Amino acid sequence: MVDQTADQKTTVGSDGTTHALSNSGINDLMISPLRYWAKHVDPHREIPADTPAKAFGRALHAAVLQPDKFAALFCEQFVEPEGTLTTVGELRSWISDKGGKPKGSAKGGLIEQAQALDLRVLIYDVLVEQFKDQNIGKTVFPSDAWKRINGAAKALRDEPMLAEILAKGEAEKRYVVKSDGIRLKAYMDWVTPEWTLDLKTIATGSHGERSFDREVTTAIWYRGYYRQAYFYSLVRSIAEGGNPQTGPRFLFAFVESEPPHEVRLREMQPKEFGEVNLLWERARIEVNHCIEVYRSNAEQFGTGGCPWRYAQQIEALQDCEIPALGYGG
Repeated sequence: MVDQTADQKTTVGSDGTTHALSNSGINDLMISPLRYWAKHVDPHREIPADTPAKAFGRALHAAVLQPDKFAALFCEQFVEPEGTLTTVGELRSWISDKGGKPKGSAKGGLIEQAQALDLRVLIYDVLVEQFKDQNIGKTVFPSDAWKRINGAAKALRDEPMLAEILAKGEAEKRYVVKSDGIRLKAYMDWVTPEWTLDLKTIATGSHGERSFDREVTTAIWYRGYYRQAYFYSLVRSIAEGGNPQTGPRFLFAFVESEPPHEVRLREMQPKEFGEVNLLWERARIEVNHCIEVYRSNAEQFGTGGCPWRYAQQIEALQDCEIPALGYGG
């Protein structure tokens, strides 16, 4: 962890904890300060429930960036081998076929009989217990999800330009820095001296026949990924004493979560063809705005139990505020 603390004061909540602004916090601040407070500051907030999509993303990141840890953290659900004995009837028949005499109908006793005849016999109950013992603490995936995780990971690692970046670097690097008294934090997927890399999955097919390239572009815009690129570059530049305009290059690696696992590599640059990149400039303005919004609300309301809520005034609705009228469509 890098913690640069050259500036002024640290924002501390009423519960004594230190707060830091993250990329997800910036996304919530873009909606409203109250939403940010509810999701990041409220001392009584609920911890978001885990979802299959989040688990898929964690597993994919480990498979690509930390393959040595992947098998220790994740596994496929138990898959019954062919020829496994499952029922009491199957156990009794197998024992008879081996020249034994089945005793009783209690499954436990029949399992002991079968194992006495051949310890290599495949018995469902025994295999399931062995599977549980061997995979304690792991996240278990259904077979279809497991296949997709490994397929997407292979597609990413097989990309020559991405493989070159992944050949040497550091995974899951956490930065905590201070900018003019405001703590900022970022958890970066992969960093090298030349690159900051972030992996993203795209679920295609949810919008009809939209192309994969359009899905990628839509995600960059509507999910605020362009802001993330600038914010991460800013945090890393503060930590390393550089400049987000001239520091390491920022790269998104998008992969389709369903077969055939298309991959797109998209770099976010401060300039293009020697001119200012307007998307980068928009990200810079929005990130700096959110930092100031965070600062003003933290100073006014604190970072504890007082909601970041403002009394509302009655405002006249203007027709230019209605998209269909404002844009003539």
